Amino acid sequence: MQKKGLCFYKLAPTGPLAALLLAFVCMLSGTAFAGNSTTPTYQRVQPPHVSLLPNVVTIAQGHEIEFIALTEGGEAILFSLQWKLIGDANAGLIQPDPNRRPDGSYHARYVALDAPGTYQVEVSLKEFPAATARATIYVVVAP
Repeated sequence: MQKKGLCFYKLAPTGPLAALLLAFVCMLSGTAFAGNSTTPTYQRVQPPHVSLLPNVVTIAQGHEIEFIALTEGGEAILFSLQWKLIGDANAGLIQPDPNRRPDGSYHARYVALDAPGTYQVEVSLKEFPAATARATIYVVVAP
């Protein structure tokens, strides 16, 4: 047996059960085999991340805008998002679309109330609350 990283492997596993066990052990240790090669390659899963577009917006009282959240990392996890407004009772309304779009994005509609001010919308991943993004909203008097 040879040792590569955390995965011990035999150069030529015999039988389907041995090959399956080898693949499982290497998967748990973070080792992956490229093709039929016996040389392991190492891949690190990127930590989950969320971004929010637009990240700064100016909007007139009573108008609305759509925010788009994009998630990355976490090795193919379908995330659940939590949206919230930061500010006083006049911050407005945030209405998330519960469905993930075909392009992988999540959307929420923001409706500004009649109170001018500076507010923020925050989106975070329920599964990884540290993955958070914020956008600043400037609500101005309608012309």
